[in-house]
Amino acid sequence: MKKIIAALLALLVLTCCTNDDAPKKKAGSVKKTGKKNEQAKKSNVKLDLFRMPAFIDGCAELLTYDTCKSKDKYIFATDYGDNTIIKIKGKEIRLTRDTAGLTAITGKDFVHIFRGSGYKVTLKLKMVKQYDEGAAYKGTLQLTGNKTDATFKVKGTGGC
Repeated sequence: MKKIIAALLALLVLTCCTNDDAPKKKAGSVKKTGKKNEQAKKSNVKLDLFRMPAFIDGCAELLTYDTCKSKDKYIFATDYGDNTIIKIKGKEIRLTRDTAGLTAITGKDFVHIFRGSGYKVTLKLKMVKQYDEGAAYKGTLQLTGNKTDATFKVKGTGGC
């Protein structure tokens, strides 16, 4: 009998204990999904629009925001060689392609990785239309590094 009472008492003590470190949920409150924090993280930096750079002469990949109506303003430009730029707060950031980071997920989906000046740019692109020597793309540009973590929806063209 003493063992049963001791076991019940131990069970009662263990079930009544609360963790003061855990956030308390108010009655009727809705669980937050973290989307607000995610949006705040995305809005801490914005890529500047720029005209086609002078180094583009021939083959290139030019991307802009998916909501941008202007046909000659870009947030990302590369000549498929050593010249790749983005612009943040008016400052031109030069990037180099991480050749180990080029992956063709499927025949029309690609991942490109670029690095430079403490930033890492990951492009996840899907080919939406193929031309003779080029294609139209849509996807995302993820910018990380230098206390930055932002993802942008992009569209653009690539080819010769």
